[in-house]
Amino acid sequence: MDFVLFVFGKHDDQEKLVKLVCQNISTNLETEEVKYYYGDDSFIITFTHGSEFDNVKKIMSQIFTKTNLIYVLLPYHEDNISVNMVNEMYEHLFGKEKPKVDNNVFEMVEENKDDEFFEIFKDLFKEKKSKTPKKTLDEILDKINNEGFNKLTEEEKEQLKKYSQK
Repeated sequence: MDFVLFVFGKHDDQEKLVKLVCQNISTNLETEEVKYYYGDDSFIITFTHGSEFDNVKKIMSQIFTKTNLIYVLLPYHEDNISVNMVNEMYEHLFGKEKPKVDNNVFEMVEENKDDEFFEIFKDLFKEKKSKTPKKTLDEILDKINNEGFNKLTEEEKEQLKKYSQK
């Protein structure tokens, strides 16, 4: 059975922590194939083991019982997993090329531009533009007075909105 383990915890030597956890998994489960990817305060481990989930769950409990690390252990099958990560990381952790994304799904998200979720992340999908200097409130009000509100750019409207909230 294939397993994915998400561990949340930060250490001064994060790489050492990750390798120690992997070593404990490898030793206690007698498995050679333990793969990992880590960041500053979390890491993902994948491994295969012949036992049922309950046996692996007990061993994980023993490994983590005296730590302050938070973890989530899940069995997975390549047909029943959805991830968002770069292909290289996916290949390393799961041993195969990442499945292609169905373009129809993305178009469906695009259609819901008013959705609060999309609004939060919309800046991630925009190309970075060279920033123009921030206009003062007086400059924006002068433009409204001289040219009308409809002549404001989206950036100027956003600045005006921020000024109004102060």
